[in-house]
Amino acid sequence: VPKPIKQKKVSKVQVWAIARDKLKQEYAEKGIMTCEMRLEGCLNNNFLGFAHRYKRNDSRCEHTFQRTVLACVSCHEKTEYNRELNEKVFTILRGQA
Repeated sequence: VPKPIKQKKVSKVQVWAIARDKLKQEYAEKGIMTCEMRLEGCLNNNFLGFAHRYKRNDSRCEHTFQRTVLACVSCHEKTEYNRELNEKVFTILRGQA
């Protein structure tokens, strides 16, 4: 009797690392290389990362272009704990959820 093949468990960190690499490529192909939010105090093209429409622990969170925006740390911080501002920014940039 052959031994069952052991499935490797993929961590959330590994899933995000793979998704982030794909997002970087997709954003570059679309020519998006600076902060999309442009809120007051925006750092434009410094300290960039991906802001999610929904927090990463929310089941609706997806690592897709439609559910992320490229944001500097300053703008990301402003929307991180302000759900109303976050939804407003995403609706402007990506349309309704």
